[in-house]
Amino acid sequence: MENLLNKNDINIFLDLEFAKYNKQRKEELIRNFSTMPSDEPFSQRLNDWLVSWYNDQKDHVHFEFVTEDDFNPKDIKGTLNRYIERFEKERVIRIWTGSSDNSMFGNEAVNVLYRCFHDYVHITQKAGFDFAGESFTALVQASLIPSDWLLEKQLIMTDIVGLNLYHRAHNKEYVVDQRQFIIDFLKNPADAIFRKQIAK
Repeated sequence: MENLLNKNDINIFLDLEFAKYNKQRKEELIRNFSTMPSDEPFSQRLNDWLVSWYNDQKDHVHFEFVTEDDFNPKDIKGTLNRYIERFEKERVIRIWTGSSDNSMFGNEAVNVLYRCFHDYVHITQKAGFDFAGESFTALVQASLIPSDWLLEKQLIMTDIVGLNLYHRAHNKEYVVDQRQFIIDFLKNPADAIFRKQIAK
């Protein structure tokens, strides 16, 4: 009987932790976003996970941080093939560091590490840069973080799939405010996708 109570106590604790980091944190983000500092991450544990992932990978992969983006939107298949070839020959992945502010990570350096994670999955999975490839990449990324991190999985899917849907819905324009878009998507995905953001 004592073991059963202890197991029940543990289950209750785990349920409370689950609710705290998923449902309650999502509600807190939506409720407090307008007063939230721009450097506050939407999920500190996701930020920490990305730093740990990068530290685990950097001895096996050379992430080369560049200020000039060599992505060619007019030749996405050729771009992917070039990236894969470079990786297979040199173990190098070039990561563009521009436009890293105003992200859900609240930190430019962590946003760059997220790009390392994202591009690593693209290249190692040979996933294209079209909508199907981006969606597949997002699903793989979401599957690599802990299984009970539902909010973080939703944040990744929103950041990749949601932003791609917005891009497609608005004639290949990018969002003006990425943090605002993610909050809007958490509240109402269709509205966030189809309502065009206006620069302030």
